[in-house]
Amino acid sequence: MRKSKIDDVVVTLINKQFELAGYDLTFEDVSGRKDDWYNQYTITEEKYYEWLEFGEKIIRKKLKFSAIKCKTEMSMMGLMYGLKFRDDLQPV
Repeated sequence: MRKSKIDDVVVTLINKQFELAGYDLTFEDVSGRKDDWYNQYTITEEKYYEWLEFGEKIIRKKLKFSAIKCKTEMSMMGLMYGLKFRDDLQPV
């Protein structure tokens, strides 16, 4: 598998996560940062799971991985680069 193909998928996934979370950011904005940028932004749980589904489809289409391998890869992406969940509960 060509590394550039995998890199393209990673960029697509990070960009999509920012889009779903409502940020005007891209992979280029966080690329090269040494801090934990993925903990500085939040996403709703619903949008996070939407991102996981999107990612599984993209990995399957672009990298031709099996369905189980796609789930595993997206779980790893979520652990490494998944944004924190936003607490949308309002105090009563």
